[in-house]
Order: sequence, then C-alpha cells, then structure tokens
Amino acid sequence: MKDEYDIEKLNPRKNPYSNRLKRQITINIDESTIKYFKEQSETELKWKEECNGSI
Repeated sequence: MKDEYDIEKLNPRKNPYSNRLKRQITINIDESTIKYFKEQSETELKWKEECNGSI
C-alpha cells in the first residue's frame, strides 16, 4: 500500500448496487407490535432489524 493516494487519479465510479439499497419510509406501528419485537430481540437496538425482516 502507498502512504498517500492522489484522489484525482483513482477513477471514482458510482456504486452499481446503489439502486438495490434500502429506502427510508415512515409507517405507524402500534405499541403492542413494538413491544413484541423488543421482547423477542437480543438487544435493545436490534428490535428494528427484526421488525424489518418480518415486513
């Protein structure tokens, strides 16, 4: 690896998978559903991932 790189010579290109990335949306979920996923998740922060996987 080089110590430094010239960014102008790197040939940047668009991510070919960018059209497959997730899109942010807003939905209303009732409190009992949120409580269910929080109880099922291993950590407090992971419940959103589990809910997303079920949708």
